[in-house]
Amino acid sequence: MDRVQWFRERARMQRWQEEVEILEEEFRRTIRSFERMGEIWTALGERSTKQGYAAFAFQKAAMYLDMATDGREKFSIAGGEWPLQLLSQHIYSQRLKLMAC
Repeated sequence: MDRVQWFRERARMQRWQEEVEILEEEFRRTIRSFERMGEIWTALGERSTKQGYAAFAFQKAAMYLDMATDGREKFSIAGGEWPLQLLSQHIYSQRLKLMAC
């Protein structure tokens, strides 16, 4: 009976671990998308010939860049990392660290 319970709890832990990995990657992608939208709005503002359109575009660019900066700060406070290697390699190394504990 104890073995069955152990395997069930181990499977539950692995599902939660996978969910954390998914959420971390969603957070990274959201921050990158904010940065990209900021770049796009900046480019639109620089290309615009009408002053009002340019002001609106730069306002949107500032909004997205602020959200990216805020997201990066909160992600680092929460302990999130920006992997320098492929995502699969990063996840594998994180799992090895957890198993060593």
